[in-house]
Amino acid sequence: MFLPKVQVIMPSFNRPLMVQQAIKSVQHQTSKDWRLYIMDNSSEHHWQRMNQIYMQFVKDDSRIVVDHTVAEDRLRLEKHYTCIVTNKALFELSQNEPYVVVTCDDIIIMEDKLQLLANFLDTHPQAQVVSGMLQIIGEYGSAVGLLGGANYSCAANMIDWCQPMFRRTLIEEVGKFAEHTVVNADADYFIRISQLGHIMYGIPLALDQTHIRFRMTRASKVLVERMLKGELME
Repeated sequence: MFLPKVQVIMPSFNRPLMVQQAIKSVQHQTSKDWRLYIMDNSSEHHWQRMNQIYMQFVKDDSRIVVDHTVAEDRLRLEKHYTCIVTNKALFELSQNEPYVVVTCDDIIIMEDKLQLLANFLDTHPQAQVVSGMLQIIGEYGSAVGLLGGANYSCAANMIDWCQPMFRRTLIEEVGKFAEHTVVNADADYFIRISQLGHIMYGIPLALDQTHIRFRMTRASKVLVERMLKGELME
């Protein structure tokens, strides 16, 4: 049985155009030693289209697994469904791949990312987690921010949850991502890592790009409702 080195987890929700780019960026990695878990987060408004897209990839690539979780829109403001499906991939669907990367359907992973981060963990046995840089690309295509690229005793609010590669043993030690919306889930997770005495190691290379299609700081009730229907996600 094929056991890849890296479990790549991609939560996805109503992004039929962007998810295709995200999946292809995993397929185009220089390292081919991975299995991708696409965790659909209840894309009910676009399900027929989303499922067709997923199945096209699954048909041609046996390393891709698709899972669908149904959630009520009204509960999205009460629970982190991204964390719920990520935890499902980590603790229910995982085949115990040694390393773990969480990405998303609006993340373009630069082609050397998995290879560079895995090489770092391979050659630094004391390291439990390593991160590259995340370049934030605005809706008009220009870079609007940069996160990571350094070592942190606590990485909360310093990096995004899509940046690191974790050892499976660290995931088992820290446990699940928080599933309630009152918690900043990635910051909470990085705090728990630091409380266990682990350093977040950094590679000062831009390894990801994320495409920001709207800004929640401007969000009104109408914008949130449109987001839940998938009308802002393409």
